[in-house]
Amino acid sequence: MRRLSLVLLLVLAVAGLGYGVSELQRGFERARRAETHNHNLTQRMESATGRIDELQDELTRRGEELRTRIEQNQELGRQLAEATSRIEELHGQSERVLRERNEPMPTLVRETLATLAEFLRAAQRSDLRFLRASTLDGRALHDVELVHRSPDGFGATTYFADLARFELNRADSSLSILLSNGTAHGDDEGEFGEDGRRIVIADLEIEDWEEAMPLLMVAVGEAPAEEPGFRPDLDQRALSDWRRRLDRLLGAVVGSERWQVARVRGLVDSGFHRLVLVGKDGTRVLTRSLEAEYATIEIDAETETVCLLLRNGFLRRNAGTTRIPQSGMRIPLPGVTPESAQAEMLGYFERR
Repeated sequence: MRRLSLVLLLVLAVAGLGYGVSELQRGFERARRAETHNHNLTQRMESATGRIDELQDELTRRGEELRTRIEQNQELGRQLAEATSRIEELHGQSERVLRERNEPMPTLVRETLATLAEFLRAAQRSDLRFLRASTLDGRALHDVELVHRSPDGFGATTYFADLARFELNRADSSLSILLSNGTAHGDDEGEFGEDGRRIVIADLEIEDWEEAMPLLMVAVGEAPAEEPGFRPDLDQRALSDWRRRLDRLLGAVVGSERWQVARVRGLVDSGFHRLVLVGKDGTRVLTRSLEAEYATIEIDAETETVCLLLRNGFLRRNAGTTRIPQSGMRIPLPGVTPESAQAEMLGYFERR
C-alpha cells in the first residue's frame, strides 16, 4: 500500500513535470514569436522613420521651390509693373510728341533751326539734322528732336532731348552739342540723363556761328594769338567786299565745276585768312569743300595763268578728305587772266 502510494506520487510528479515542460516550451514559443513580432515592429518603425525623414526632406525641398517661385512671381510682377509704367510713360511721350508735331514752332525757333541747318551743311555735317524744338530760352533749345545719320548712310539715331546746348570753344575752334535728359532710338539706343550725349564738330569759324546765332551759342575759352600780319581791324562791310571780289574772280572760271566763298576770317599778308570754299557742279549740287588757313591768288606771268594757292587745310570730296600741306596746293583757275586777277585783288596776290 505504501509502495503504491509512492508509485502514484511518482507518476503524478512525472505527469506534472511533462506538463511543465510543455508549458515551458509553449512559453518559449510565445517569447520567440513576441521577439520576432517586436523585431518586425522595430524594422517597420525604422522604415517608417526613414520614410518620414524622406517626406520631411521632400517637403522642405518643395517648400524651397515654392518660395523660389513665389519670389520669381513677385519679381515678374514688379517687372510687369515697371514695364506697364514705362509703356504708359512712352505713350504719354508719344502723345506729347504728336501734339507738339501738330503745333507750329515759334518763328524764332524755326529761323534758328534753319540757320543751324545752313551752318551744319557748310561744315560738311549734313548727317546732323534738327527736326524741331519747342522753345529757345536760356541759350538752349528745349524739347529737341535730332536725327544723326551714321557715317555709312545706312543707319541713324533719333534723339529726343529735353535740352540741347551749344558750346563754342574759342581755343580749338570747335562746337559741342550737348543733349540732356532724353532717349535715343536707333544705332545709339538707350536713355540718357543730365550729362547725356555730346557731339563735337571741329575746325569751325566760331565767330560766324556766334554772330549768326547769338541767342543760342555760348562761347568759352580764349582764342589763340593771331598770326603776324593778320588784319583784325576790317569791319564786316570791308570783309564782305573782299568776299564779293574773290567770288567774282572764282565765278569767271571756265568749266562745269565752280567754287564759291562760304567764309573768310580776314586778310593776312598777301591773301586771305581762314578761307572756306564750297564747290558745286553744273546742276548746282554741292560736291566738295575746302578749308585753308591761308589762301591767295597766284599769278604766273610767264604762262599767263592764274591759280588759287592754298596752305594748311583740308579738301573734302565725296571720295574722301585730302590734307592741304603747309607747302601749298594749287587749284588752276582757267578763264581767269592775270590782268583781271590783278584788277580784282588790288594787290592781294602773289607772283610765281
